[in-house]
Amino acid sequence: MFTVSRSISADYYDDANKVEGPDRMSVFHLRWDHADLIMYYATTGAQLQSVLSKLIEVQNRDDVSLDTINDTYCQIVDILRSCTDLLVPSCRKNFLKFWWDQEMAELKHQSIASCIAWKAAGRPRSGPIFDRYRKDKLAYRNGIRIRQRDEKLFYTNDLHEALLKKQGKVFWNCWRSKFECSKRRYKTCGRRY
Repeated sequence: MFTVSRSISADYYDDANKVEGPDRMSVFHLRWDHADLIMYYATTGAQLQSVLSKLIEVQNRDDVSLDTINDTYCQIVDILRSCTDLLVPSCRKNFLKFWWDQEMAELKHQSIASCIAWKAAGRPRSGPIFDRYRKDKLAYRNGIRIRQRDEKLFYTNDLHEALLKKQGKVFWNCWRSKFECSKRRYKTCGRRY
């Protein structure tokens, strides 16, 4: 932890807050559960050593400029981002589906197996191998369609339990990420609410 006491003018603070946020549709979620955390800690620790020596030097000075603080902050953020990009897998928002279950995994496995058998038989257009291939493929596609439809209509127990564990702002962030709530303004009697 590093503490610097310095007053900042209101003009500087207003200029710093004019940065635009990322587009919600291009948001990537980091998969820390699949990351190599030991390698991440080692890599960030090694790269942050140069920043630490700079911080120790700055800590002993009485006059610390805002540019020095910003430069140091940007270095730390750049190091963390580069290590994260290198070592932590990420996926687009809504990539993982909470409705995927064991039954869907079995339907997918059957569809793949019958497809492989159909291709190995020379891709026939009729017969029992073709019928099995079409039946398994149709069952898999229908399973996906039904679950995607139900995703919007029903709440699963797993999602319900996951949302119950979240409190306050974390709950609403999770809710928005799953259900794409957009900010709407309602007009009533000429007023916006």
